[in-house]
Formats: sequence, structure tokens, C-alpha cells
Amino acid sequence: MQGKPSELVARLQRRLRRALAGIAHERLVVAFSGGPDSTLLLHLAVQVATVRAAAGSGAAAPPGVRMGAGDEAAISPGLTAAVAALHVNHGLHPDADLWQDHCAAVCAGLGVQFLCRKVAVAGGNLEAAARRVRYQAFDELLGPGDLLLLGHHRDDQAETLLLRMLQGRGVAGMPGSRRLAGGALILRPFLAVSRSEILTAAEDLGADFLHDPSNAEPSLDRNFLRLEVLPLLTKRWPGAAEALVAAGESARTKDVLLGRLLDADGLSLKALPTDLHVPALRAWLARFAEQGASNRALAAFATQLGARPDAQPELRLRRGSLRRWRGAVHYAPVPPLLKPCYAVQPPCVLSLPHGQLSIERVPAGGFQAAPGRLQVRFRRGGERIRTNGHLRTLKAVFHAAAVPPWRRAVHPLVFCGDELLAVPGIAMADALGGQPRWRALWAPKRT
Repeated sequence: MQGKPSELVARLQRRLRRALAGIAHERLVVAFSGGPDSTLLLHLAVQVATVRAAAGSGAAAPPGVRMGAGDEAAISPGLTAAVAALHVNHGLHPDADLWQDHCAAVCAGLGVQFLCRKVAVAGGNLEAAARRVRYQAFDELLGPGDLLLLGHHRDDQAETLLLRMLQGRGVAGMPGSRRLAGGALILRPFLAVSRSEILTAAEDLGADFLHDPSNAEPSLDRNFLRLEVLPLLTKRWPGAAEALVAAGESARTKDVLLGRLLDADGLSLKALPTDLHVPALRAWLARFAEQGASNRALAAFATQLGARPDAQPELRLRRGSLRRWRGAVHYAPVPPLLKPCYAVQPPCVLSLPHGQLSIERVPAGGFQAAPGRLQVRFRRGGERIRTNGHLRTLKAVFHAAAVPPWRRAVHPLVFCGDELLAVPGIAMADALGGQPRWRALWAPKRT
């Protein structure tokens, strides 16, 4: 952009700076489709990062990027420190590769890192399938030090609220922020900004952006709301979009407050009347950023809670599942991606995607291990450990320690060769008379 920015652009710059204030990150990444929303956001992110770097407060250089088959990455000369754009090529339109080339050219012009992942979208509900593979790509390419900016605005939020209400999934909008399973933080800084303001600001910048013709196809649910329903509502009630967003924010606040009152690892519905089971489950799930389940699905799951004790009712959600265990409802996140084995040399700290394992020296008790042979592995079946003079199965150890079944497969185990020495935080193998002695502690991330 040449010259002084328009008042609207300057206001959006300030909004983005406020949204980023106090959020530690190594790299600022913009989800970049090439449309006006993400194009504006990328330009503003570059401007904000450039100002921060000039003031001496810029973040570190971009860390290494995890890439896989079919990925592309390019770093333009004069790379703007700590800024990147991530483009997901869904391949759903004949011009998809041309759009990818356009996005790469925009990034080259701005001097930012361009990341691209080509994905395959399965049939069925294309909107849902595309979203699913897109977020999977985000999670695979980004790490805990990344802050991912999404260009969703107020009109997107109003469409989301209407769509979820009509689908019977409650009154819940897109959260302003949440974390991906791999640790990257998602931030939507423009949820209070209208689509018309976004388009005007992008034009004020003179930005070169794409128009996706599929956005004009009313057969898609979201497009139907955008093209047919919301304009009609707005014609009768000019503040319709703002009112919908306010209603969603009010519902979200109530869910957060109720979720804190229900703040526990397990949720018991026994003391609640049947008509409160679904609201309680929905409010409790807000803790885990799970807002996609329909009222019908939650009600059906609640009716299964009285099933026979050996039954294992489960409701699969977007990021995890609901399970029944020991008379209460529990949330089971998607299992993390783990290596089969981690070599460790105590004393040490091993950071895993779902928690932190520490092995430290102790003056008495503890277990012993031959130097250089210690490994952290995970349950395969048939493991045993000798504690207090008795050989016990790992299954019995987990059962006695009240470890839920879905956590047992990812609970770290300390081995020396084929010998199980420790179930961190739960049990340690009997030690002989030698030294040194160690203990293993496990601090899982709270879901």
C-alpha cells in the first residue's frame, strides 16, 4: 500500500495489534485462501509484524516447518521475520492450482513464507469434508509456537449461528480462539468486523484478491444463508447480523459460566432431571471447544448412560468423544501422535504432545536402570511389573489407579530392555541394592 492508510485500514490495524497483544508466539501464520478476507489479514499481519520488528520487539526467525508428501514451501527474498501464509489447495475447482499460484505470487510480493498443502476431499457433505481436511492440514503443518490467524468476520459468525441452530446443534458461534491438537493457537481477530468493511479495506489497500465462484452457489447450505436468508432478514431488521452474534455470545458466556460450575474431569447426570441432561452436556463440552454435537445426538447418548455396566456408550465429536466410565461422563480427546519408542538418559524431562515425563534421582526407593538402555514406550498388551514382591499385570495396575481405559494406551511406560521399570506416577518396579535410583513422574495436559 502506498501513502497513508485509510481510516478503516488503520482501525483494523489497531484491532489486530490489540488482538495480538500479550500472546507469545514464534511465528504468525495467516490461513490464506486468496479471497478478500485472508488477503486483507495477510497484508495487515505483515504491517503489524514489520512495525514490531522495527521497534525491536519482533519474534524469533521462523522455526522449521514439518512438511510431507505433496507439500510446497517457499521463502521469498527479504522474508518478513516470523510471518507466513498457509494455503490449503482442496482441488475442488478447475482453477484450484491457479489460485495456489496466485497465493504464492502474493506472498512473494510481500516477502513472506508461503506454505501449501494439497489435500483430497472425500464425497458426501463437501463443506464439512473440506473443513475437516483443512484443519487436519493446519494441525500437521503447525506447531506449539505458531499463532494461526483466520479471517472470519461478523457475517461468517452470523451464518454459523443460524446454520447450527437450524441443524439442532445449539446456539454456539465460532470461538475467538482455541488450540489445535498439536498446540498451535487459532485466533479470529475480526469476528466483530462486517463483511462490507473487510471488502472495503481490501480495496483501499489495492490488494489483489480472488473471487471463488463456488461462493455464489446457493445449493450449499452456508451459501444459501448468505445469499438468500440473511439479506432478507437484514432488509426487515437492519441489525440482524449483529443481533445474531450478540445472542451467540450471550449463549457462549452462559455455557462458560455453567461449564465452570461443572468443572470436573467427569460429569455426573444422576442428580439432574432428564430435561437438563442435554444443556448440562453442552455447557460442559464448551470446556473442550466441542460445540458441534446436535441436541438429538446428546440426548441419545444420555439415554445410554443407564445401559448395562459392561457396555461402553460413546459419542464421537469433532475433536474427541464422550465416554461413560464409573457412572460418569468423560471426555476422551483424540489420541496424540506418538513415536513407538523414546530413548532417555536420566535425569531428564521428556515433553510429549499430551504431557511431560520427568525422571529424577531419589535417595531411597525408586527403580534402577542400566546406563544407556532406558526407553519410554507405550502399552502393547501383556506387560507386567514386579512391585512389592508381586508380579502384577499392567491392566491390574491401571485399574487399581483408576486410569480411564482411553488413557491407558497413551500413558508412558519406562522400560530397560524388555523389563517394565515404571508406570510413571503410579507404580515402580522393586529395586535391588545398588545405586543410583530413580523415579518417574507424569504430568498430563489437562483436556
